[in-house]
Amino acid sequence: MTFRNIMSQHLYRSKIPTVLIFSDVCEGKHRPNDLERLVDPSVLYSPSARICQIHGVAKPKMKKCLQTIVKAERLKVSDTLFEE
Repeated sequence: MTFRNIMSQHLYRSKIPTVLIFSDVCEGKHRPNDLERLVDPSVLYSPSARICQIHGVAKPKMKKCLQTIVKAERLKVSDTLFEE
């Protein structure tokens, strides 16, 4: 079974939102063929799916955001988790 088949089955059966982050972009734009290789087009372009373009995030900013989430959710994680 391929990743694409597994993802399609999961997305069709799941009752909870699933977020896929695809970071292989060309000049800030996704290439449809690359996404379609991983996710069936009938799922990818369905009303229940959305493709969002986002700007890259620097590591220090991402670290700060993740630490804020950890704090807000009252989670306990090792300090080494956020080290490079």
